[in-house]
Amino acid sequence: MSYKLKREHPFTKQVTVYKFIVNKANDGTPFTQLKTELQSLFEKNLDVPPIKITEHLSIKCRNIHTHNDKLLVFLSWYEDILDIPTTKIGAKDEINEESVENADICHLFISVKDNIIWAFATLSSQQIHSKVTKALTSLLPYNQLKVSFDVDNDYAATIMNEKVKHIAIESSIDMCALGFPKRNFMSRLLRKEVGSQDIQPFGTLIIDSSSNVKVVNEIENHPNAALEYIAEDEENLDKNIYIVTKKNRKIDGESLKKRKLFYLMPYGKTKTVSWADAKNLLSENFD
Repeated sequence: MSYKLKREHPFTKQVTVYKFIVNKANDGTPFTQLKTELQSLFEKNLDVPPIKITEHLSIKCRNIHTHNDKLLVFLSWYEDILDIPTTKIGAKDEINEESVENADICHLFISVKDNIIWAFATLSSQQIHSKVTKALTSLLPYNQLKVSFDVDNDYAATIMNEKVKHIAIESSIDMCALGFPKRNFMSRLLRKEVGSQDIQPFGTLIIDSSSNVKVVNEIENHPNAALEYIAEDEENLDKNIYIVTKKNRKIDGESLKKRKLFYLMPYGKTKTVSWADAKNLLSENFD
């Protein structure tokens, strides 16, 4: 086996595989032709032109593989000015001796079945929701796709059973935006506490039934939908958002996402994972 459920040498590369649901944004129905359309696109021409993200940043399909009813895809983000992938197309996992370390910025490995995606990223594993969404909407002629984190139903049940005490949003605080002038006592006190005027004070916004009963009721009555948006907002806004139940159980955005943790062998100079190991992992564990 090329992966483990627990860290043990040489399986020291931790990857978190997230589950996504792809629907049509206009009516919310499942986009069941996702796997078929991606497979048709890549099988016609694996060397699909790179997707331009910025002036110098592109996404390119490095490899594909079909396994029963799944399509497995390897995408990489790289700098156009280097134009030397860490892993070459068809290289059979051999590192190019002429490659530049960290030429690839992100490796994204995805498994597609109907409208269900399991995905993980290496090199840069942050904001995977944004990466999956950008790849799909750029590759396919649809700009009305909605990619959502699947929600862990155990947490939804917990919220329905225990009810919501409050929602907390942790972020830096702009004292001027709160109405305090720069030379106000509170502003000076908080800046002194963090030790620098260049660092914004950090605080927590609490939303409970006394301040917004509609929000709290919405989360209690429709926890799956609410948790989906909280998980996406936490990633996209780069803030910590969590729900505290009336039994003081704290549920953060990361916990809300349906995900599985594995350990693979680090691969190459950049400590990514090999395409062979990624294929093996995604082929065996996600139905």
